[in-house]
Amino acid sequence: PVTFDLQSLFKSIGQISEFTELILTANLPLSDLKRLTWLSSEQESSHMFVPEQNTATNTTIRLIPMQIRTFNVLIQ
Repeated sequence: PVTFDLQSLFKSIGQISEFTELILTANLPLSDLKRLTWLSSEQESSHMFVPEQNTATNTTIRLIPMQIRTFNVLIQ
């Protein structure tokens, strides 16, 4: 995994006042996403989704290998 601070990417432009994680197509907040739950042969869900909570004061992002994340960032 790699961890970086979004604020450090935008510090020459301004301060991040708000940011929201979006789904990959950037047309829906990740928190509003309703996924279908498929059950495996062991009757367990095939998808484990654990959203990370980010705030304007905590702009640290963690990426795991092969992960792509999309954000809407408001800068003042």
